[in-house]
Amino acid sequence: MRKGLSVGILAGVLVFFGAVPMTGIPAASAEPASPYPPGAPWPVMRGNLQNTGQGRFLERHPNPDLPLKPRLWRTGNGIFSTPVLDEHERIYVGSADHYFYALDPFSGELLWKFDARELMDSAAALSGDGRVYVPAGAALYALDKEGREIWAFDVTTNRPEGLYTFGTNYWWEGNVVLGPDQNLYAGNNDFFFYSITPEGKMRWAHRTGFLIWTVPAFGPDGTLYFAGFDMRLYALDQETGKLKWKKNLENPLVASPALAPDGTIYQGSFDGKLYALDSKRGKIKWRLQTDSHIYASAALDPQGTVYVASTDGFLYAIDGASGKVRWTFYTGDAVRSSPVLGPDPEGKEEYLVYFGGGQGEVFALQPDGSRRWSFDTLVLAGRVDYPNLNASPALGKSGLAVASANGDVFYIPYHYYLQEGAPGINRDPSDGFHEEGAWWHDVSPGGLMDRNPIPKSEAGKALAVHPSQVVILRLIVRQNGRTARAKLDPASVRAAASPAFALRVEVFGDDRTVAIVPEEMLAPGQEYSLRVSADYTDQEGGSGEVSGVLQLQVAKAKGESVFLQGEHPGFVITHMAFPQPPIVPSLDQIGIAIMRIPFSVVEVDREKNTFVAWAVQKYGESAGGEEQGIPDSRSLFYAFSGKVKGDFFELESDNCFFEESSFPFPLDRFRLSGRIRADGTVERGASLWAELKPPNMLKALTRLSVSSEEASAGQQSYVSHTLSGGGMKGFLSAALVTGPTVVGYITNHIWRPWDLYNGQGRFISTGTFRLEPLPAGEAAKPVGVEVTKFEYDPKKQVVVGEVKVTDPQARQVMVGILLKDNQTGKPVPINYNIELRRQRLADGSKRTTLPLPEPSRHRGDLTAYLMADLKPMKILEIK
Repeated sequence: MRKGLSVGILAGVLVFFGAVPMTGIPAASAEPASPYPPGAPWPVMRGNLQNTGQGRFLERHPNPDLPLKPRLWRTGNGIFSTPVLDEHERIYVGSADHYFYALDPFSGELLWKFDARELMDSAAALSGDGRVYVPAGAALYALDKEGREIWAFDVTTNRPEGLYTFGTNYWWEGNVVLGPDQNLYAGNNDFFFYSITPEGKMRWAHRTGFLIWTVPAFGPDGTLYFAGFDMRLYALDQETGKLKWKKNLENPLVASPALAPDGTIYQGSFDGKLYALDSKRGKIKWRLQTDSHIYASAALDPQGTVYVASTDGFLYAIDGASGKVRWTFYTGDAVRSSPVLGPDPEGKEEYLVYFGGGQGEVFALQPDGSRRWSFDTLVLAGRVDYPNLNASPALGKSGLAVASANGDVFYIPYHYYLQEGAPGINRDPSDGFHEEGAWWHDVSPGGLMDRNPIPKSEAGKALAVHPSQVVILRLIVRQNGRTARAKLDPASVRAAASPAFALRVEVFGDDRTVAIVPEEMLAPGQEYSLRVSADYTDQEGGSGEVSGVLQLQVAKAKGESVFLQGEHPGFVITHMAFPQPPIVPSLDQIGIAIMRIPFSVVEVDREKNTFVAWAVQKYGESAGGEEQGIPDSRSLFYAFSGKVKGDFFELESDNCFFEESSFPFPLDRFRLSGRIRADGTVERGASLWAELKPPNMLKALTRLSVSSEEASAGQQSYVSHTLSGGGMKGFLSAALVTGPTVVGYITNHIWRPWDLYNGQGRFISTGTFRLEPLPAGEAAKPVGVEVTKFEYDPKKQVVVGEVKVTDPQARQVMVGILLKDNQTGKPVPINYNIELRRQRLADGSKRTTLPLPEPSRHRGDLTAYLMADLKPMKILEIK
């Protein structure tokens, strides 16, 4: 399996440095004909061919079967793609649980679900002839309205030699749309933008310099426009795929371009700017800076107002002609859900602006920026780990559909908010933050911010935490009835606890959010007073101090830890989410959500309440070893040290890699903590912490290589292996396009506006996760593996283990070596992914070699464990 070239380079760059149609829209004389069903209110991600986000039906269409209250359907994993709606308002949406769902909002029924066998991170498209086009993993499916497969186009198997790529996965993350010519158009993570016939045959493919996540907009002259992670906005001839022009905007572009009737393109960028460009040449008309990267696509109204959401938490209303801000509305968290313009049930306004927020709320704003209503989806979903509504709303005739990162699909009738006392409805015209001045607000591990501020007095506010929980606080400044755009002075942040405990204060890159990191497990049942203060400035030139006192109420232990009892042979970390900093879910929200990290407890010390665990994370392969939508598979090892207090635990791996689904991301520390139940699951509110101090470039390059199993004889050279995928011509074609992207990433310092690193140049991240018992099949001792050698060579200072493979299934077993420092009782903190050398011998046996770390890495004698997947096969004492 080929190791990707470009993403390794890019990783180094990133890491280390009866309805009435909408009226009032100026009609373009040659506007392309719509290929979508005429009665379908939302048949494609942005609603129409121009990506304007305008609803097709602005007057609510009464339906006697309409539900009187919102509905919920729960899937098996997160949803990050926009639903689409057909002429009967049926909802079609894909989930990271590998299923594509058809739902009836009126009856509440699940009509059918299609097993795509891969994750879905893109919206479907509905055709006028009744087909449903579904992107899933590396395949694009054509289904009928009953969910039966008509054909599948798999980009991993439908690749002419000229389509050589440096891409490390082939997922369709650019959504799929129908052009006015009835052909399909979509971008892929293999760096190509495709045109495919309705019969599933490739028409053409246009090479770009990196991933493509955007939906194309179609102009009246046969030009289509899309944007890419290579920082370019493209204009292509729709018929031939040939380039008309491209514009380098000097930062990755994941928001889809919106094309106005006057020919202006509105494009959001990861540098936090919204650009207005001329569609004829790509000339920039104006640019507007927000306070964080823009993930969501813009919506355009008939009078020339542009609505765009930023991950700074604000929705902006902008004059499309001048680029001046008309108003802002603060939501409390990053917004990735693209705004859409839909009906006003009361008929007071031409439209309302609908969008989802990071707190799990759906907002409906009036054109003047005041809230008509918002709906808290947690009323239906419960207190979920990660409530973010990253998916954009889909507008129906009678209501809207939206989906959450928790895997929930919601349908909300437009008129629901008019019911007296409707649960979950907020009709406060303001953004809901009423206290004037500067305040701290606490944020849950899953990113949910409490709208009630932390008091400034000694009385404080009680916050229930577990002993190792990272406490997250966010600055909110209110001025003259509106939330101001303000930032902290990182050097001024101070925190003191009583009773005292060891802690660290870290400021995130947004300079608004602070993490209080306990450096010891707090005492269960104990209450601590935590005082935090800092200086701040706002965008209007004002300044001041924010302070608050928080009462940390550490939960009481309920029993003993199952980690020490040995009742569970293994566990698996699932459903991880890193909402802070916001750039992390923007870059890989669905990839992280589907990751699994299985681990087993290797050794326990009941006297010290500590344990050692080993994890093997296999990425890119099914259980049988088949590739799943990517050209590269790899395995990552984690050596965890664990400690417990009652049923609370802290699990930490130092100097490791974390799988990010495009490349392994190095971490200095990866820590998980929470309360484990007797059944091996973790209570809601579990806490994740990750940090990295990027090394210099020379050292960084040595950390890009991940240990992989290699043949000991007859091994193909790296260069010949790389070129075998497309020949020298294909390799050079790819390099000529991807090379400038790599150079541009470095010279533009693209990561600076992302807030990926804080003011000290460090990456820090917080989040949450779930824990489950490991399935019996994964927990069992591997069959067909026999140890033939496990010894320490004092001359070469290496530990060598060899196993004989006697069963074909055992070829997928990962053989590793874990070193424990006997004095500390912890794993030696080396990066096992770099240090281990794994070989496949000529007779099919496996050999793993680990150089002994330098003495500074450990304090005493060592114990070595030869691991076959998660099971220790043999133990070796090294004096």
